[in-house]
Amino acid sequence: MNENLFTVLEELRKLLLQYVQTRIALVRTRLLIRLVKAISLILGVLLAGFIVLLVVIFLGIALGYWLGAWMGSYALGFLMVAALYILLFILIYIFRRQLFLRPIANLVIHTFLDENEEH
Repeated sequence: MNENLFTVLEELRKLLLQYVQTRIALVRTRLLIRLVKAISLILGVLLAGFIVLLVVIFLGIALGYWLGAWMGSYALGFLMVAALYILLFILIYIFRRQLFLRPIANLVIHTFLDENEEH
């Protein structure tokens, strides 16, 4: 009877150890999936930001030439575009928390805390 009990306990110990190892592997996999989602999200935001920056630069050049031709002085046209960029920078700086910090932080947090992910 004792030998049978020890055999059952040994089998139970092996199963428990296997269960713990499986749970650890599952947690690691879930963490890796969330990390990959967060990194891809950040890279996507950076890529979109870079594209928007290029569009703004080229539109600024076009606006500078257009204003310069309209005013008869390219220097004055580009000066007005520079003033517009400075004004835009000031507005973005004033509202940076509402425009960038909170939405990006919330997006990353929701990516990590997504309870509806596929298991």
